[in-house]
Amino acid sequence: MKSIKNSKVYKILSIAGSDSSAGAGIQADIKTVKSLGGYCLTAVSMITSQNTKEVTDTYNIPTETVMSQIRTISEDFDYDAIKIGIIPTVNLAKELYSFFKNKKLPIVVDPVYKSTSGKKFIKKKDFIKIQKILNKISTIVLPNIEEAEILANMKISTLEDLKVASRTITQSNKNSILIKGLICRNKSIMDLLYENKSFYKFRYKKIYKREIHGTGCTLSSALAFYLAKGLGVKPSIKFSKKYLSKITKKPLEFVLDNNPMKH
Repeated sequence: MKSIKNSKVYKILSIAGSDSSAGAGIQADIKTVKSLGGYCLTAVSMITSQNTKEVTDTYNIPTETVMSQIRTISEDFDYDAIKIGIIPTVNLAKELYSFFKNKKLPIVVDPVYKSTSGKKFIKKKDFIKIQKILNKISTIVLPNIEEAEILANMKISTLEDLKVASRTITQSNKNSILIKGLICRNKSIMDLLYENKSFYKFRYKKIYKREIHGTGCTLSSALAFYLAKGLGVKPSIKFSKKYLSKITKKPLEFVLDNNPMKH
């Protein structure tokens, strides 16, 4: 008798900004989840006008409109995990906390302070307030080095700095944190996971010489997908990084730099 394969389609709710170049943001989330075999539901929090070089304009979706998207989806779909990207206002963060605080679902928070080109999406003080609120409902938060420096109010240049920042950002919350992108002496890159009071290092080398657009969004939505499948945080990160490594080897070379990935 043949074994029956698990045919479940895992559904991920992405709450994030729209990238008109389709390299990052909610567009990257949709492509990532689809390529992994899942189904991506969306609630748009911000609309950006951007290309591979710059962000020229942004529009914050009103809080009630974002929550309307989420409530409407929730009435019809039983999603398996949530990915939260850019949240432009403290008020929206509070509404998300109230809505999700009692839901037993994996929640991946990918803090977004500014674009790769340097466009700040939010005031620093609001960014800090927002992340403190989302920390209370997140399973794991994934700041890059610059975002972690803001949230921990410190400079990060060593492994010990990463450890201090990890403890500072998570504080008494039970969530995990993966701080991304510490450049080591041998030019390798290290991410540090802090989970259950233990640290785990992930080292890798930059495969593609040019900049690639949307790596953070892709990693976080892949992580949400693997957590939805019931994997633990550490193995989910390993699978997500393996997926990211695969698609960054041959990005879509539309332009000279900051190319999108072929999910």
